[in-house]
Amino acid sequence: TSTFCTTCHSASRSGAARGGAPVGVNFDTEEDVLEHADEMREMVTSRRMPPTRVLEQCLIDRFAAWVDSLEG
Repeated sequence: TSTFCTTCHSASRSGAARGGAPVGVNFDTEEDVLEHADEMREMVTSRRMPPTRVLEQCLIDRFAAWVDSLEG
């Protein structure tokens, strides 16, 4: 998540530095990710996130597998 997600979704960012990410929707910790895991998976696999970059399918697959492993 540090390469793509927390560039906007981080508690250390505010205002315009959040790139439109809703306040309070942060992915700094594993607990944060688990809280939003289903939504994160949906947004990435549907290619709605990250909004400024198109991810290769292999990265999407790895991300989904990583989120699934956390929920395990």
